[in-house]
Amino acid sequence: VYDLTPIRFSRFGTKKNVAIFKRILASARLADRIIAISESTKKDLVADLSFPEDRVSVIYPALTSIETSDNQLKDGKLAAILPDRFTLYVGGFDGTKNVETLIRAIAQTDLPLVLCGKIDPHRKAQLLSLTDPATRGQFIFAGYISDADLVHLYRRASLFLFPSLYEGFGYPPLEALSQGTVSIVSMAGSLPEVMGEAAVYLKSTSDPDALAGLIQRTLDNEMLLKKKRESGVGIL
Repeated sequence: VYDLTPIRFSRFGTKKNVAIFKRILASARLADRIIAISESTKKDLVADLSFPEDRVSVIYPALTSIETSDNQLKDGKLAAILPDRFTLYVGGFDGTKNVETLIRAIAQTDLPLVLCGKIDPHRKAQLLSLTDPATRGQFIFAGYISDADLVHLYRRASLFLFPSLYEGFGYPPLEALSQGTVSIVSMAGSLPEVMGEAAVYLKSTSDPDALAGLIQRTLDNEMLLKKKRESGVGIL
């Protein structure tokens, strides 16, 4: 079990997906052993759904190491449009990822934001409609990115941003950390468990003003960035 997103945030999904997930959980109740990918997910299974604690084991997923020797992005088109200094988001665009708050926050700064992940045109237009037309040039929707190119993006980003409403594990901030880039993440779900002292935490996921201020203060504090990078050595 990765997380309880389909049940906790059913408003962002479909009735069909919720029904399928409930059938999966019904099967899990018959299992001798249930594997959760974080203590957070285990806690949710036990507290929210009354799964027997002694039948739920936590096994963290591994972080894949991607070998890349090039110091430039392989995708020439993307490399050509990337600014020298930018923030980065990698992930999905459903409601649980809270990209709306991220868009509104970045619009208050002068920082470009590169967003990586598959997104349909309607959803992209919906997100851009949250901003003033004059600021839309800050947002670069890069679409699907290969693993090798993603490594380069992580390395080049000034800051990784991940204000998710809920995560069963949360790979992207850990991937960014593996490439030396500090993340601002929410305190939702497993993120504090996974990132420990190596991330900067956003307390309110619904306050774009707070996120905008936190982004600027973090980037202006080189000692804090250095401390967070050093804290990550014990995680990776």
